[in-house]
Amino acid sequence: MALSRLLYHNANPAYVKQAVQTAVNLLRIGRAGEALRLILPFAERHQKDGDVQYLAGIAFLKNGQACKAVEYLSRAVQHKPGNVDYQFHLGEAARMSGKYEPAIKAYKKARKLGRSGYDIEIRIADAYERKGELNKALTHFQQALQNRAGDTALSIRIANLMVQTGEREQAVTVLQDALRQDQVAPLYNNLGVVLNDAGDRKAALQALEKACELAPKSVEYLCNLAKVQQDGQAYDVAAVNLQRALEIDPGAIRALIGLATLEERRKNLETAHKVALRALELEPENAEARLVLARIARRQGKHEDVVRLLGAVAGQGGLPVAQASSIAFELGHAHDRLGDQPAAVRAFSRANQLHAESPVAQQINDAAFFAKIDRQYEFLRQLEKASLPDQPSDGFADPVFLVGFPRSGTTLLEQSLAGHSRLMTSDEQPVLAEVLQEAGEIDSLAALDDKSIAGLRQAYFKAMETAVGPLGDRRLVDKLPLNIVYLCWISRLFPNARIIVALRDPRDVVLSCWMQNFQLNEAMIQFLDIEDTARAYHAVMSFWAEARDRLDISFIEHRYEMLLTDFDACLSRILGFLSLDWEDNVRQFGQSSSGKVISTPSARDVAGGRIFTHARGRWLKYADVLAPVMPVLEPHISRMDYPQA
Repeated sequence: MALSRLLYHNANPAYVKQAVQTAVNLLRIGRAGEALRLILPFAERHQKDGDVQYLAGIAFLKNGQACKAVEYLSRAVQHKPGNVDYQFHLGEAARMSGKYEPAIKAYKKARKLGRSGYDIEIRIADAYERKGELNKALTHFQQALQNRAGDTALSIRIANLMVQTGEREQAVTVLQDALRQDQVAPLYNNLGVVLNDAGDRKAALQALEKACELAPKSVEYLCNLAKVQQDGQAYDVAAVNLQRALEIDPGAIRALIGLATLEERRKNLETAHKVALRALELEPENAEARLVLARIARRQGKHEDVVRLLGAVAGQGGLPVAQASSIAFELGHAHDRLGDQPAAVRAFSRANQLHAESPVAQQINDAAFFAKIDRQYEFLRQLEKASLPDQPSDGFADPVFLVGFPRSGTTLLEQSLAGHSRLMTSDEQPVLAEVLQEAGEIDSLAALDDKSIAGLRQAYFKAMETAVGPLGDRRLVDKLPLNIVYLCWISRLFPNARIIVALRDPRDVVLSCWMQNFQLNEAMIQFLDIEDTARAYHAVMSFWAEARDRLDISFIEHRYEMLLTDFDACLSRILGFLSLDWEDNVRQFGQSSSGKVISTPSARDVAGGRIFTHARGRWLKYADVLAPVMPVLEPHISRMDYPQA
């Protein structure tokens, strides 16, 4: 008769002892199922025997049945609450079965009974993290790290949690501290990712290049490096690294998606389509692969295909915010072009809601944008009263600044000007803002001395040439719409600059901003809500209305609608303002941007080489959406002499 059956009929201590010892031995050699079948009958008959209940609980736990383990370990703890092993393993079973609060309670009792150090702290931390209490998780992870300094994996986990809680600077510090003890590839990789998220692209590249140097066969590290390179518009080297990743692992989904995305942006649509299809063959429901194919379809005007490709994954759970919002934005544009405005509004609203609820959005101070504009009014008052000398020549012609509110047609104009042999365009390099940030707080622009001005100019042109290449005898066109708020600085540092201010119907501008998938920052976060978008528009364009009358600057206002209806006349006027002769290549804006990746949301339209007019007057189809903000926009509509309806 089998021992498990004997236990039903015989409570002889010898049989019990034999059963327990045999079960323990089976557990030690990994045969949890056999141990469970052996001990379970006796555990059912003797539920007040804490030791047997504990053994049955351990057998269930090792057999992958955590919920059943909780039942038996709870009985064991009930009979022997002072047993540290019982409490600890009850915590294990509860945590593995998703019962995080009981797990934490059991672990803390085990700690009180003497089970301290790394093992207990990291488990408490893990339970808190799974429970969503990230700050408490961080506290216990950091305590665990104190018990095991130099734990690379734990340092990375702490840093990733800090990123989630908005503590990016602290995350960088944790990783840098860990690197002082052990310079290994995983730490450099994670440091690079965190630095890139924090906006320090230069340091991110250095860290990721070091990670790839230490682990040249890591597909993950190569993909991370390529992403940072793409973010910095170093598209050729990014493509090389993605190809290297695919040589290592031809089926690496992330590398396939990265390469397909890059080739779509570079307008190599056939290659992008082929690579995206390879990814989709490997993972038929892959949302990123479908997104690339949808963007290709959008370029080709196949809006029904966009809906077909993305409709299947739009409601897919567990997608990262960036993917889910990108899918919603693409669906919004497809529905808009198909004439289904209600569906478009639903999609755009969903996309902006996803952005607004993201961890990135929670970390941005949306009031800082307006505070920055308020500060410019003080500079405006200073410069209005000051007598400013001309600046000495440093060999560079003062730039042409192409500014305005986003979505006012600056990309089309810039790409047209890019065809002129005497001009070099920038494609939205944030160089001016970065140089001014490095300069720190300055109380008075009027009092800025010649040495400081020369240093800022030198830093500006050096950074810009690093970004776009040597200027030679060409004049720089610095196109970044919201540089309009830095006009006081521009007038002080570049007194001979030419300013082109792009205008467009305020209703179309505000609507278009709300419909675009911008990378969030202090300015772009305003566009997640139509009323905030209008408020931002009012702040920026009100500042321009004052600055144009009070600053000594050379400017021209350019209407986007004129560029659409009379391209040659519009370009002739602007070239005349820049003292340049007409060149036919300015008509070839599609070809001017060929092979060059444009970073703005207008990229797919401009790169097509055609002038699209479907967005002119689009606001009329979305009058209900704009109704709440019309009182804010009407003064600007009137001042710019746009029709009221």
